[in-house]
Amino acid sequence: MHGWEIEPIVLLGYSFGAAQAANFLASNKPENVQAFISVSMLAQKFIRPKMDVYKFIGGITVPMLDIYAEEDLDDVRRGIDDRRLAANKNSNTGFQQIELQGSGHHYLGFEDILVEQIQIWLQSMAPVMDETAEISEISPEILHERQ
Repeated sequence: MHGWEIEPIVLLGYSFGAAQAANFLASNKPENVQAFISVSMLAQKFIRPKMDVYKFIGGITVPMLDIYAEEDLDDVRRGIDDRRLAANKNSNTGFQQIELQGSGHHYLGFEDILVEQIQIWLQSMAPVMDETAEISEISPEILHERQ
């Protein structure tokens, strides 16, 4: 990403990918990642050793957006308060939770609203991440051109 001069770098994970991304951020603390967006974070119960997503969240120091759906999976919804408490334990003042009303875990029919909420949050976080950061849309075509 740095080679392509894409900044700021924001990590986004969905479902189990969000749990893995949280683990990566908490374990590695990469300096170039300036924010994290978790969409319907889900730790698979059958994974051994068990993933402690709350410990991961507690180790994240960059601003974090935790999005979940009103009709999300039970495991995602059960963790709403615990995710917030884990972030607060670490004094992550950049932590925010958003519930997408009417949506389910796959956000079908709510894709535009999901993207809009993410863009609004990114715009609000731009001054925190980097005073010169400009958040803009990057199309897949641009990424392919840069490879």
